[in-house]
Amino acid sequence: IAPAHLALACLGAAPEIARAAGISAPRARSVLRGRTRDDSSVEPRALEADEALTAFVRGLAPGAGSLELLARFHGGATPELSQLLARHRVTVAFLARVAGAFRDPD
Repeated sequence: IAPAHLALACLGAAPEIARAAGISAPRARSVLRGRTRDDSSVEPRALEADEALTAFVRGLAPGAGSLELLARFHGGATPELSQLLARHRVTVAFLARVAGAFRDPD
């Protein structure tokens, strides 16, 4: 994520930052149009596995797909994600209904 993208996101998400900076998110977007590319090189590095994520993924059945992953978010370990999915009507009941229609590609 380029620094310009972070700046635009902050201006858009927090009006008080835009006021303090003296520039609105739409104006900053206009000024930065065509100048948001980040050509800096990234040094490859291994990231240490997060214990909570590892435990969450280990709770999936072998061969689980996207629908099973989404359903697992409703299992109690990720209450914020569960609420977010439910707000968008991606409930466990919905996932069960669409299981035959939506499959991960082989």
